[in-house]
Amino acid sequence: MRPHTRAESTASPGIARRPAPSAPGGTARADGHRSLVGGPGRPWVVWLTGLLSIAVAAILVEQFGSRRELPAALLIGVLVLVINRLLSLGYDWLSARGIGTQTEARPPKPVALAPTSSATVSRAREESSSTASENSAPTRRVPQDPPQAPPRTPADAALQPLAFVHPTQLGTADWRLPAEPSRSGVHADQATIGDLIVRAAAVLGPSHRHDEAKATPCQDAYQLGTTRDRGHLLVAVADGVSASRYSEKGSAIATHSAVLALRHAIGDGQDIGVNVFDKTFHEAAGAIVQEGRRVRRPPTDYRTTLITAVVPSAPDPYGVRRVRLAWLGDSSAWVLGADGWSRVAGTEKSGFDRNTIESCLPGRPGELLQTVVDLRPGQALALMSDGLGDALSDVSSAPEELARRWARPPTLPRFLRDLLFDAPGQYDDRTAVLVWTPPDERGRR
Repeated sequence: MRPHTRAESTASPGIARRPAPSAPGGTARADGHRSLVGGPGRPWVVWLTGLLSIAVAAILVEQFGSRRELPAALLIGVLVLVINRLLSLGYDWLSARGIGTQTEARPPKPVALAPTSSATVSRAREESSSTASENSAPTRRVPQDPPQAPPRTPADAALQPLAFVHPTQLGTADWRLPAEPSRSGVHADQATIGDLIVRAAAVLGPSHRHDEAKATPCQDAYQLGTTRDRGHLLVAVADGVSASRYSEKGSAIATHSAVLALRHAIGDGQDIGVNVFDKTFHEAAGAIVQEGRRVRRPPTDYRTTLITAVVPSAPDPYGVRRVRLAWLGDSSAWVLGADGWSRVAGTEKSGFDRNTIESCLPGRPGELLQTVVDLRPGQALALMSDGLGDALSDVSSAPEELARRWARPPTLPRFLRDLLFDAPGQYDDRTAVLVWTPPDERGRR
């Protein structure tokens, strides 16, 4: 049997003791359990049941039997009363051992405390503590449940990876490290040049990070810069060819060399001629070849695409910025406006094998293409690798969703989260540099 303990406490003047809560609906005990039937707390239930049994028996005998059978009926009623009482005692005995009981957690009733001084309260606590330590046995610490993870909040849900169509196995797999040390699989930047707002990021694609035996470095690269007078923003994006052994180095060299060449070629206040980009691409190709010679590797180990842009940091008197673009390969440029996305540069993929490109660095720098685009107030220019460009072309829900998310410059974490989207068939590295222009306050379109 469970030993019964009596809690002893010393009553102190000015401290009100809280009365023990009653147990409606059953017999209350100190351990918080309640019996299933009425016991000592409600004896009238047992007696009333027995008396009703006697009365029913008497009425039945009066109506359907002889009066000589009345004593027998009364005896039956008494037996019913005794049996009912025995059952009640049995239930109480089971309840005392925690069998067939349920626990109730009752909130304590508020009790108004009489005003006391701090000295009285302190003395009462000391007396209560000493009495409890002398009369009570050492208590055993009840083990607590392990800490639970906090519930998911709307902010947590907002930072979950963006998924188009449905999540994929590659998109949700753990990231692996390449066999050799390499650049970070995620790198990002943000900047403000004049009234332009820039977000840039490059992330490793699912197909390059999921398998430890085949994990490869991020083959995309980007580079940001400005002219010496801060009059133009310079952007370069490159996508290394997967078939080349060191394509990640080729893309990094190409973007860095291109921005340096543009910075040197564009003098202070000088117009940007057609020959500026031709010279830029040849210098980028030469830097790649020079790196191959340094480590005794063929130029084909460093093949990469390249797209560059020169964006004025301030508009002309009509609110327009004339953006000059040059590219080689399938890296592309898009304009995001009120009507959605419009592709303005980059060689579109065609043919049976869409992953095959005909022109790239360092082999054919003279095959570059050029164009000029008018960027109007409120629009954004986006330079990207095909890891994002293919999603805009092939995933039906991607253009509208990304246009909604990037209608205004997002925070850098959100921009990076959006670029880590998951979509069936979209497993390549992704790089994007977006440049937002401010809306025209005068409402000019």
